[in-house]
Amino acid sequence: TENQVSLLNDTTSTLAAASLPTPILAVAATYLYATTGTGTGTSFTTDLTTWTANTGGSGTVTGIISDGQFVYVSDAGGIRRTTPGTVALGAAWNTHTPSLMSFVKGRIMTASGAAIYNVTSAAAPTALYTHGNTTWTWVGFAEGPTHIFAAGYVGDKSYIYRIPVKSDGSG
Repeated sequence: TENQVSLLNDTTSTLAAASLPTPILAVAATYLYATTGTGTGTSFTTDLTTWTANTGGSGTVTGIISDGQFVYVSDAGGIRRTTPGTVALGAAWNTHTPSLMSFVKGRIMTASGAAIYNVTSAAAPTALYTHGNTTWTWVGFAEGPTHIFAAGYVGDKSYIYRIPVKSDGSG
């Protein structure tokens, strides 16, 4: 009702995210994945009431993404790839250990230190770009019509860089 103060609806916590400042969420098929802390570090649900913990993780989870077919979880052991709804994360699909991971424009984009990567297979990726300042921190990726955008900062200076994508999508 306009100009009327009222309480918000009640909420219920169905999954405790231990010691994380901000949980990471990802949707894969009919599953919602969430970070839950260190160790295995992730759980999934289909109904927001019953959560199933993943097994096989290693250390703090730094990212969860999905390409529609697989779920990718990054932790101290590398990037693990599994089918949505599978409990075991399994061994590392890629040994790259990113601090940031996103799925944009059909690509797995990661950052580690001052470098950004396009992870295309189980092989160790080569840096697409390494910032000249070794204390640079990448904080996110986003897609545009013809570019991938990478945001980062050092000290009190923030910048957004653009990465062109070839018109045929090959690189």
